[in-house]
Amino acid sequence: MGDIKTREINIHYQEKGKGKRNLIFLHGGLNSSKIWGNVLDLIPPEFRSFALDTRGCGDSGRGEDYSLDTLSQDVSDFMQGLGIDKASIIGHCLGGNIAILFAHRFPQKVEKLILFDTFIRKSTVFDLMSRDEIKRLLESEAAKGLLGGEGISLELLSWGLLKVLMDFFFCEPDKLAFSQITSLIEGFSKADIEGALKSMSSLLSFDLEEELKKIKSPLLVMHGAQDKLYPVDEAKFISEFAPQGRLQVIPGSGHFPHVERPQDFASALLEFL
Repeated sequence: MGDIKTREINIHYQEKGKGKRNLIFLHGGLNSSKIWGNVLDLIPPEFRSFALDTRGCGDSGRGEDYSLDTLSQDVSDFMQGLGIDKASIIGHCLGGNIAILFAHRFPQKVEKLILFDTFIRKSTVFDLMSRDEIKRLLESEAAKGLLGGEGISLELLSWGLLKVLMDFFFCEPDKLAFSQITSLIEGFSKADIEGALKSMSSLLSFDLEEELKKIKSPLLVMHGAQDKLYPVDEAKFISEFAPQGRLQVIPGSGHFPHVERPQDFASALLEFL
């Protein structure tokens, strides 16, 4: 693991492997690079893997700007700082949105693009309220006060609430190892909640369909078969929408297939790479 100073912030990352082909892993909102632990262990040494803490998450620095433009620029600055000319980008959820915009803005830096359990259009998550209503809610002082300014406290994540979240995000939460659960809790507890709300809010006003359509890099779209947050239909839409799209559904997994089914996830990833 290490840290690198970019133009604005300090970016923390984990590194594994010494190969010539670079992989950059981008986690979802309110997570950290530790979420990739089991997957990184399955990547052969001929690859050089980097798992980043997005700004405001894990041990990376905080900032004022959490727009997708800035988050994608952070990835470019990270690569420049380590002298990485090109890499395959793997993005989960919000990390997938960052990856799409990064591939659109910096196509010369992308070898292949892997997106999973993400979205580019209005999905069932937004069906109950309009995007404008959700945007106002995310930016409200009530949301910041409820979640806390510096991170979700471990006290707030009572075991009752944790079970509700686990049942929603995972297909078989009872089969998760304790270390996997604690890495999720740690990601929540370290996150800059106000920054996360800003990034989620900016995402609601960002349309990525046109950007995705213009991407020429080979694209793999993976999705947990039982994802309750974003339905599999969204993954099908993304894979058909993109010129180079290919779809891989991972059975027995919810919103975090890289946590629930790391072997299946890594196998599909390596076959594509």
